[in-house]
Parts: sequence; structure tokens; C-alpha cells
Amino acid sequence: MPSNPLESVHQALGAFLVERGGMVMPGHYGDPVAEHMATRRAAGVFDLGSAAKLRVTGTERLRFLDSVLAADVRGLDPGSGAHALLLTADARVSAEMRLLVDDSAVLLLTASLVRAKVRRALERLIVAADVEIQDVTREYTLQSVQGPRAAEVIAAVLGRPVPDLAPFASVQVETAQFGSVRVVRSPRTGGPGLDVIADWLRAPRLFDALVTAACDLGGCAAGLEALEALRVEAGRPRYGAEMDESSVPLEVARPAEGSDEPEIPGVQLDGGCFLGREALVRHAAVGRPLRQLCGIVFSGRTPPVRGDRLDWEGRSVGSVTSACYSPVREESLAMALVIPAATGPGTALTTADGETGRVEPLPFTLPR
Repeated sequence: MPSNPLESVHQALGAFLVERGGMVMPGHYGDPVAEHMATRRAAGVFDLGSAAKLRVTGTERLRFLDSVLAADVRGLDPGSGAHALLLTADARVSAEMRLLVDDSAVLLLTASLVRAKVRRALERLIVAADVEIQDVTREYTLQSVQGPRAAEVIAAVLGRPVPDLAPFASVQVETAQFGSVRVVRSPRTGGPGLDVIADWLRAPRLFDALVTAACDLGGCAAGLEALEALRVEAGRPRYGAEMDESSVPLEVARPAEGSDEPEIPGVQLDGGCFLGREALVRHAAVGRPLRQLCGIVFSGRTPPVRGDRLDWEGRSVGSVTSACYSPVREESLAMALVIPAATGPGTALTTADGETGRVEPLPFTLPR
């Protein structure tokens, strides 16, 4: 497996390494439950370096991305950002990404499994426009600090307080030790969280500093197992689990607070014309989709697995998309796509193995 600049650092910390996006990554450091709890109580430091990073430049970059992605890109000022979906012409979910805007470029962060697909799709859509797309995945390290003390960790490492940022907004900080560092407000676990983007070659020194600062505050280095369980607890859908090219965005929509309109993660219908918008509007006009995302709570420590069939009143109604044991609730939690009639709170759904869980609205309620 190709090297990660942090590989020796993870090995020194006792990590169990797994492969993600052609790179070795820490699955856990020996106790994923402890890593999970440390993140909820203080701060967890995650290596997300395998994420794909695409830089979009050119004078028409904002107009181009606005016409392609399901976000109001032209309304983004330097230092701001957004969560956006890339849809197909018939409004299927092709990819999920985060946009970071600066004075001269837009940086797209997306899953490693769609790295090549996203670049090809965007390049095919460039028609006589001054836009260039570069793959800069191996130029920058992406590390993330999640948890209630994340800002304190970052401040201790950078030697200055982190400003109050809007979601996905960022600030550039010049440091003697780590060079130019971008700090992004990036809540990945249902609570406070900050991503740190820096030069690829500075990754080991930066990660060491973040872990040291986190440990001083009661946190620790944490692996992908803990991050996935934290995501499920937060009820946050992601591409490759709750969304893919067989799904439509309305399947993961939630009721918007104070509005009758559904809130779709990564989609701004009022942001203008984008690829797949007409089909998405037609889907919304028809009514509820054939499947709807819901949360399910199971007693016990053994969660179901992705793909497990779910039955309701003697018939198959959907399947599990993600699941974890929640050490915070001391129960197993799952997200699933099922028929809308089976998504009412308290509805009993049974797996093929005979385990019965009850539907709970997302995000899952966590004890204080």
C-alpha cells in the first residue's frame, strides 16, 4: 500500500492500520471506544489525509461550479465554504463534497473513492470556460480535531485563538513551525469540530502537536472506527453509505426547522440552476420518495451490518445503511433507508437475524 506521511507516526502510537483511498490509515489505536468517548468529552485528533482534494482555478471558476454543484457557489466570498452534492442529470447522487473558497481558487474536498470520477465529471462539463481542475491530494494534509475542546487544541498548537467561524468557513494562519495553515469549521460528529489543512510534508509535525495538545486537555488520537461511530450517533448521512448513484437526495431529507419544506443536506434549491435541478424539483413535486432515511435503536452491543434486511409487519421494507455500537448511549444504533410508512417514531423493525429495533428520529438523542 502506498505510504502515508503519517504512517510511522501512527505505528508509534500503536495504530491498527487499514487501507483507504490507496493510503494506509489508522483504523484505531487499540481502543476505539475510549477514542470515541475522549472525542465526545474533550477532543479527538483524526488523520483524514486520504480524502481527495481538487483545486479549481480560472476566472470563471465560481460561475462554473455554481452551474454544476447543488449549492449557491456564486454567493460564496473568500474565506467562506459550503457542503454540496454533485448530481447526475436525473438527480442521482454522484458525489458529496465540501467547498473552501479563497481569493484565487476553490478547494474541493471529497471521498477518496470518487476522486477520479469527480475530476472526470467536472472536466467533461467545462465548455469554453476559463476553468482548470488540478488534483492536489498529495500536496496537502487534512487533519481534523473534533469535540467540545477542539478550538482549544487548535489554539494551543497555532499559538492564537481560533475565530468564530460559520460552518465550512475558514481562516488562513501563517506559522513558523507548520507554514501556511488553513483552519476550517467542519462539524463531522454532531458537535464542534475543526479541520486543519497544511503542506503535505508538514503532516507528521502537525499531527504530533495536535495529539499532544489534545492529550493535555483529556483527548487523544482517534481512528476511523471511532469517527464512523461518532457520525452515526450524529445521524449524518454520507456518500457511499446513505447516498450513492442509486439514490436521490430527497431520501436523506429532514424536516426543516420552522418550515414545511424539507432540508436536504448538500442541496440549496433556491441557489440557482445546477446539474440535476429540474429532475430534483420534479421529484419534490411528486411527494415523498420511495425510501426515507431513519434512525433505529437496538439493545445490546452487537449492531446490525450494512445491507441487513429490515422487516415490518411481515414484509421487507428496506435495509441498514450504517450501524455502530454507541458507548455514549450503551446501545446499538443504525441508519436505514426504508419505506416512508415504516419511519414513524417507535415503529418496530426486525433484521433477518431476528433482532428488533425501534425507529428514532435523527439525529439520535445523546445524554449530556
